[in-house]
Amino acid sequence: MKKFIFLCITCLCLPIMVQAYILPVNQVFDLIADHFGNEETLSVTHKFLLHDQTMTTSSLELMETIHYRFPNYLNSELNLGDKRKLHVISPKGTITILDDKILGSPQTLFDRYKELLVYRSKSLFKQRLVMANIRTDIVSLGKFQKKPVWVIGAQYLNENVPQLWVDNETFQPVRWIIKPYYREEESLEIQYLDWSPIGESSSYPKRILYYRNHELIVEITMFNYELEPDLSNDLFDISFFKRIYQTSPQSSYEDPDMNEVQKTIQNFRETFQ
Repeated sequence: MKKFIFLCITCLCLPIMVQAYILPVNQVFDLIADHFGNEETLSVTHKFLLHDQTMTTSSLELMETIHYRFPNYLNSELNLGDKRKLHVISPKGTITILDDKILGSPQTLFDRYKELLVYRSKSLFKQRLVMANIRTDIVSLGKFQKKPVWVIGAQYLNENVPQLWVDNETFQPVRWIIKPYYREEESLEIQYLDWSPIGESSSYPKRILYYRNHELIVEITMFNYELEPDLSNDLFDISFFKRIYQTSPQSSYEDPDMNEVQKTIQNFRETFQ
């Protein structure tokens, strides 16, 4: 009987004990910022593999080069032969150029993963989560791949709202649930895996995965990198790109009859095949 009473008391107290170890959300953001690297510039080359969900064609492999100037400049170029997609982020805005035409939308779905890698300040990082409809006043403790994580934006196991999961020790992003897509049973997420040191103070994910309804649709693998490259200001000059490229009269990303994931996949295939 004494053992039974002890177990009952333990079970009742356990949730309270666990709750006591939940970090304040502002402290979580402070720790995320503390783990940003000190480098000013970084160039990374990726292999970008777009998997075919219909199994009618083979997977599409592209090469992607990204130039970062921290904390808020980015230039990425995705290539297959003579075709390319250019994506630029700066404090003056965001622009995407596809097949030498400026898209009406400033970014595509497959540019989203870069947002958590380029913004290396607490205020910019937090602002980006707010723009992704993640509630930055909520944090809970969860588990990802058998390791503890902090869940920003939701109570753990509630995956019906946008949220970001960060590693409990490194405070690096590991899982970004963007939002449900049109139907409650559909989901889209980005996973940042195999974070590895690339300098004295920085780390970078060797693999980045996109999942739709728990099915892998994109695999991005780090091929090589260069620390502190000398990057020209022209790489991030949005006004320059607007002068030399024309705006596309109608972007296929804006087709209202297809959801965003399928539109993006179709557009990539039509452009790069």
